[in-house]
Amino acid sequence: KIRVSRVTGLMDLTDFVLEKIIKEDAQKKSVTLLGHFKQKEGTAIVVLEKQPWDIGSLEEDVKALQLTLSTQNEQYSRYSSSSPTSLLIHTIFPATEKDIQKYTRSTRVMVTETPEDYEKITKPFILSTSAGGVPWIANILEGTAEVDHVVGRDEDKEEGFVLVQDWKWNGEQLTDLYLLALPFDASLKTVRDLNGSHLPLLINMRNKIYEWSKTKYNIEPSKLRIYFHYQPTYYHLHVHVTHVDNNEVGKPENQILLESVISNLQLMSDYYSRVILHYSVLSTHQLAELKHK
Repeated sequence: KIRVSRVTGLMDLTDFVLEKIIKEDAQKKSVTLLGHFKQKEGTAIVVLEKQPWDIGSLEEDVKALQLTLSTQNEQYSRYSSSSPTSLLIHTIFPATEKDIQKYTRSTRVMVTETPEDYEKITKPFILSTSAGGVPWIANILEGTAEVDHVVGRDEDKEEGFVLVQDWKWNGEQLTDLYLLALPFDASLKTVRDLNGSHLPLLINMRNKIYEWSKTKYNIEPSKLRIYFHYQPTYYHLHVHVTHVDNNEVGKPENQILLESVISNLQLMSDYYSRVILHYSVLSTHQLAELKHK
């Protein structure tokens, strides 16, 4: 016979005893707890998940927030708020059309970019949109902004870079770790600009990222995902550093691992000027004309 027991629904969790946190999911905004209830047999799992915003009262909720500025760099600001609810808040003001496109939900298309496409279409687009550099990155490299978020600096102008905490991470849960590595060489826009002469820079970045992450966060190299985006959001070469258990890392079709870049350039110095690259862009992006037919 099958024995069925009936469990009475809980009115509160005052008798819950936390043993450990077994899962945190930043994407779902949830945390899973393992424990037990006082004077009751058996193990208990409790999943806490934040509810979506009430769109109807959103404007009033925003106006009621009490903000504390934590970081500001050019038009980008980050605040914390503890009243009426605990939040991390990012603002962009004034926002450009590129900012609006980035943060607006939109469909995407896969594109194929040949070396010829890059020279005729992509490279002119990059040069036209990156004239004047990326001010907020320049501020970090010059040490005039986000100084408190810098994990490490190597001042060598050819092989040096700055490793800084990305705004996507609040610096607390290590599995949500997100860092950016920014080389000093502003002439490098994307992986297409890399060749064998840049191997000392790339190897130095890899080794220092491992070293600094271990020193500051006690994270082993095997727990780090280090990669480029192509196409990137902004045209100053940069490397993303995330925890391997961080699932909020964007679109895999746009990621190229740093180790793969190093290996490819060791095999063929001009690899990235000869290879066909596949990636996705917003359907409204200028490079969408390269989409698969």
